[in-house]
Amino acid sequence: MTDRLKTALPRIVAAVERLLAEQDLTYPELFSALLFLNEVGAAGEMVLLSDVLGLSSNVERRDSAGLGGTASNVEGPFWRAGAPRYATPADLVSAGEPGERLVISGQVTDAGTGEPLPGAEVDVWQTDAAGHYDHEDPALPEWHMRGVVVADDHGRYGVRVVKPLAYQVPTAGPVGRLLAAIGQHPWRPAHTHFMVSAPGHATLTTMAYYAGDPWLADDTIESVKPELVLDPKRAADGDWQVTFDLALRA
Repeated sequence: MTDRLKTALPRIVAAVERLLAEQDLTYPELFSALLFLNEVGAAGEMVLLSDVLGLSSNVERRDSAGLGGTASNVEGPFWRAGAPRYATPADLVSAGEPGERLVISGQVTDAGTGEPLPGAEVDVWQTDAAGHYDHEDPALPEWHMRGVVVADDHGRYGVRVVKPLAYQVPTAGPVGRLLAAIGQHPWRPAHTHFMVSAPGHATLTTMAYYAGDPWLADDTIESVKPELVLDPKRAADGDWQVTFDLALRA
């Protein structure tokens, strides 16, 4: 147990005790809540619970305030270690894949000097055009819409994905029941996740959102930052294209 947790724990308990008294909660109600948390843990939905309650975004915003570089964002529950590595430009779209194509490209630089970061690793993950991550649909191949793109000698990267759509967070488990009970919708605006690293620099975890999405102003996890909203344009070949430059703090 860290010193910070030792200091915080009594205050957390005191705050919960005040709430219990204000709401006049009964022991059966408390026990029911504890069983619900057990169920959330057993379902692997603790991160999802923190996200939909707005706790993850609240802490992330305070934690990253004033640090500089590209704005960060929450990681979410669906990152996976060990994604395949690709030299830039990478293509994560299978032949015959449903959905429109989107090419995201940019340069990874040092936030302080503006110098490029050759060989920076840009870990990308997102849903397919149906709004599914690879682990949610057994018909999808392993590592679908996931890859680590290695930037070139000038710090430039490029990756081709399908243009994501808004989707619902998982609702079949206990967190879904909670959302229904409190009248909160499960929708997230379309987005692409990034985890960007380079030697001597802090790893950046962030998301790119896309202009025009109807849920930008009403994200169920409250994580949209205006500076992360991109505006793709249709290219002559029919693909959508957008630039997303990434600046890392030393």
